[in-house]
Amino acid sequence: MHWRRGKSELREMARSMLEKEILLQKDHKSKRITSTSSMQSNKNVNNNNGGNISSSNSSISISHKKSMSFTSRSRQASGSISSVNTAVSELNSSNGNDFQWKELEQRVQKAEVTFTQADRQFTISTYILWRVLIEVVRQTPTSTLMEETGLEEIMYNYLRNIDPYLVSQSLIHSANWNLLAELIGRMSEKSFLSVSDRFIADLEKFPTGYTSNNGGLSEAGLNLLIHGMRYLQFSNSSLERFEEAADFMLSVAKFFYRCENENILISYCDVINQLLLSLAGTLTAEVNHPTWVEAIKIIYMFPFPLKKCSKTIG
Repeated sequence: MHWRRGKSELREMARSMLEKEILLQKDHKSKRITSTSSMQSNKNVNNNNGGNISSSNSSISISHKKSMSFTSRSRQASGSISSVNTAVSELNSSNGNDFQWKELEQRVQKAEVTFTQADRQFTISTYILWRVLIEVVRQTPTSTLMEETGLEEIMYNYLRNIDPYLVSQSLIHSANWNLLAELIGRMSEKSFLSVSDRFIADLEKFPTGYTSNNGGLSEAGLNLLIHGMRYLQFSNSSLERFEEAADFMLSVAKFFYRCENENILISYCDVINQLLLSLAGTLTAEVNHPTWVEAIKIIYMFPFPLKKCSKTIG
C-alpha cells in the first residue's frame, strides 16, 4: 500500500507541474494576442496621419510648392526611417515571442511525458497490488484480516468512487476495475453478509435507477457499481450461506423490478444472469426455499411485459 501511495504522490506532482506549464503557455498566448492587436492599432494610426498630411499638402497654394515639396520630402524621409525602425522592433519582438512560445511548448510536452509515465507507473502498481490482495484474501482462512485492517471498507470505497470515464477510455484502468471487483468478490466468500449489505445500502438510494447526482454517484458510476456485484460468491454449502444469498437476490430482484432507467435495467439483467449461473449447476432442493422462490418470481414477472412490448414494436 505504501509503495502504491508513493506512485500516487509522484503522479500528483507530475500533474501539478503539467497544469502549471499549461497555465504559463495560456498566459503567454494571451499576451501575444494583446501585443499583436496593439501593434495593428498603431499601424492604423500612422496610416491615418500620413493621409491627413497628404490631403493638407494638396490644399497649399502653388506659390509655395517648391518650399513645401522640400518639406514633404523631409517628412517622407523621416517617416520612412521611423517606419523602418518600427518594423525592426516589431520583428525583434516577434522573434522573441516565437522563441518563448517554442520554449513553452517544449516544456509542456516534457511535462506531458513525465505525467504519462507517472500515471502508467501508478496504474501498473495498482494492478499488481490488486492481484496480490486477491491471493492474500483467497489464502486467508477467515475474515479476521479484513476486520482488523478495514480492508473491506477501503476496497469497496475504491470500487464505488472509481472514475467511469477512465474505465471506459483506458484498457489498463478497465483491467484494474475488473480486478478490484474480483477482489470484492473474494472478500464476499469470507464475509458475504457484510459485503452484500454495502451494495444494498447504496442501491437503495436509487430505486428507479435515476441518479440526478444524488448520493455522489452518476449514472455511469451506478452502472459500474451494479456490474461490480458480478463476482459475489453465492454458495449452497450450508443453509446459512444459501439464505444470505437468497436474501441478497430478493433485494436485487426488487431493485430490478422498480427500475425505470433502461441503461441500469440492462446492467441488472447482466448481473442477475451471472449470479444465477454461479449456482445453476449445484442447486437441488434449495430452489424450494421461500425467499429464493419469491426472488425468482419477481425476476420472471418483470421481463414478460418487456417481451410483449418488443413483439408489438417488431
